[in-house]
Amino acid sequence: MRNVVPIVNPLSKNQIELMATSILSEVQPEVLKSNCSVDIEYIYDVYIPEKFHIKTGYTDLGEIGPNVLGYTDASTKESYVEKSLYESNEQGVIRRCRSTIAHEGFHCIEHVPVLNFFKSISRKEDDVLFRTDRRNIPAYIDPEWQAWIFAGALLMPTNLVRKHYERGASIRNLAEIFDVNPAFVRVRLSKLGLKTN
Repeated sequence: MRNVVPIVNPLSKNQIELMATSILSEVQPEVLKSNCSVDIEYIYDVYIPEKFHIKTGYTDLGEIGPNVLGYTDASTKESYVEKSLYESNEQGVIRRCRSTIAHEGFHCIEHVPVLNFFKSISRKEDDVLFRTDRRNIPAYIDPEWQAWIFAGALLMPTNLVRKHYERGASIRNLAEIFDVNPAFVRVRLSKLGLKTN
């Protein structure tokens, strides 16, 4: 049975996009102007611990349950990503790790400070789906939806996505440019209202 996820402060997609852009402007402004990919490990390993006083790292999350890729606990102010993702040499797994880190990073930035009891467990089947799952709550108050929207906005900044899309970049090209999996690109394009042929 899935843990009940709390309702959080409402955030629109546009508000989350602005948050991601603000963080990139502060930490890695070059990403907003060029084709370099986001150094998500720096944001997770250095920026979040220093700015938000949350311990982040990589560990075996198998004890929590099957297929757990990320875990954030607001009560202990800790966030972890599955170590096997981080240590992999396979491109698809490395890219899944990047999206998981961005997702857990948003829980650290936005949810840990306000929800002392919040625990997020990201499982393999939830990865890059940006779903509100089966709880029938509006997306804008769902912490999981918020975290996936943020992951997309952080790893694939809107202005660059639109620029490459308008120049005819394919899903595969966009995946290479932003160092994410094609499934992640498809969802990001969909969330931006761009066709995914």
